Amino acid sequence: LPVLQLLLLIAVGLGLFVFRIASLPLVDPDESRCALIVQEMQATGSWLVPHLEGQPYFDKPAPFFWLAAIVHEVTGSQELGGRLIAALAGLAAVLVSWAWGRRIFGNSAGLLAGLVLATSVEFFFIARWYRMDMPFVAAMWAAIWWLWRSQRIRAERGGSKPSPWPGW
Repeated sequence: LPVLQLLLLIAVGLGLFVFRIASLPLVDPDESRCALIVQEMQATGSWLVPHLEGQPYFDKPAPFFWLAAIVHEVTGSQELGGRLIAALAGLAAVLVSWAWGRRIFGNSAGLLAGLVLATSVEFFFIARWYRMDMPFVAAMWAAIWWLWRSQRIRAERGGSKPSPWPGW
């Protein structure tokens, strides 16, 4: 049953977040800014520090731009570059919600948690934007889940491993 739930959530997540993701141009100012940073990163070869209009851009961490640049290089689509990263991060957040709900309340609750999150309107839109918001959400969910999981396992084992520090 958990494998079927996992496959269902992956199918729903990919269907909602990836279907025709590159069909619209970059219209939001934040999407355009991210694409310009990636474009400049690729043009100058300066991958360590992102730049916008020749100036270092320290407002957002570089790994999102690295991933978007890699997808852009592989697919050749600027729209797909960052949007695919956000969509996959959205899918990861849905799967973490499913795993957490399963662990706390059982299989049905986990499935419901994943489906509700995936079909929430704002979550759906953010998972399709070329912005760093969704990777941040997925990383935060995963860190909190790891911390909760490690503390629970530690309590069940009387204080033994795993360590909660990877969650931090």
